[in-house]
Amino acid sequence: MNQTISEVDLAAYNRHGQPVVFVQTKSWMESTEDWAAQYRRNILSHDTLPHAPFFLIATPNRFYFWRQTADTERMQAPHFILEGTAELRPYFEQLGDTPDQVDRQTFEELVYFWLHDLCHFGLPDAHKDAAHYWLFESGLMDQLRQCKVVRFDLE
Repeated sequence: MNQTISEVDLAAYNRHGQPVVFVQTKSWMESTEDWAAQYRRNILSHDTLPHAPFFLIATPNRFYFWRQTADTERMQAPHFILEGTAELRPYFEQLGDTPDQVDRQTFEELVYFWLHDLCHFGLPDAHKDAAHYWLFESGLMDQLRQCKVVRFDLE
């Protein structure tokens, strides 16, 4: 679990030290579903990431999620897209910044805190919120419970 992984910025590990989700952050607003699929394929093409059941590319405007199995194609559209601006609104408000002004390191920290809060506090009303349905349906929320979030050093 203490291994540095250069292809991603964050990871959440369960209590057994197994990765649950790898996260790559990008602080720019101009992301699309096609771009995210291509970017993920490029990361996975190095064959250096250990297996994790989930993968997330987080941008200020969208969070792109994949549920990964042994037969998940590398070049595949995200299984789920969550509105990043809405998801991170409380964090941006606390920071006093806006999504289009945030730098890379600050954005990575915001996503770190969001993921940490998800692991330790969950989303109490999310069962009623259609926007978060996939997080529960996919099993991600169950697997994230009490995970430890690790931030890898910026290059």
